[in-house]
Order: sequence, then structure tokens, then C-alpha cells
Amino acid sequence: MATITKTSSGSWKVQIRLKGHPAISRTFDTMKLAEEWSKVKESEMIRGEFVQEKREHKITLVEALDRYAEK
Repeated sequence: MATITKTSSGSWKVQIRLKGHPAISRTFDTMKLAEEWSKVKESEMIRGEFVQEKREHKITLVEALDRYAEK
């Protein structure tokens, strides 16, 4: 279930906790964007299509060095 709160800086923070999935959070400038993102992510989790964004973008040191050596 998503929890949306307003931060002291005026932005909106979304936290999603759903059993069987890692907790995720993100901050938005507007409440509308926060609500839309939370609906999409909760839906992906329920359907089993959720991919944690941070893991997609991780790269190992060896991979980085290989890419550097290729250039």
C-alpha cells in the first residue's frame, strides 16, 4: 500500500510497502505525479511485473573497466 506525505520542502514523498516486495520510495514535485507513480508501481507489483529500478542500473567495476577499455 502506498503512503503519500508532504515533506517540509514542499515536495511529495511516496512510500510503497507490499508484502513479498521490497519497500520503495520516491519524491515528486506534485501530488498528482506522486499518485500516478504509486498507482503504476503498485499495479506492477500485484501483476508480478515490477522490476526494482536501482538494480537495473547497477554496474560492476569490471564492467565499467571493460567499457572504458573499449573506448
